Amino acid sequence: MILLKEPYLLILAVLLYVGMDDFKALFKGITKDVNGRKTCYKQDWTTGIYLGFRILAPTTYIFFASALPDIAFGE
Repeated sequence: MILLKEPYLLILAVLLYVGMDDFKALFKGITKDVNGRKTCYKQDWTTGIYLGFRILAPTTYIFFASALPDIAFGE
């Protein structure tokens, strides 16, 4: 077995091995799921926009609480 260091080469090898039709079949379940949940996704976005600034404070707090240690310690 050949170990590939670059992920894109592995994807290319899989595409060449299985063929493009089989590769598209891998994503049919994801496509069905997204199409089935479109109304839920739309409702989530419209509700989030409607809430406006009530969600801004907790979001900002969580962002900075997770980002500041990375900035301070360089990890």
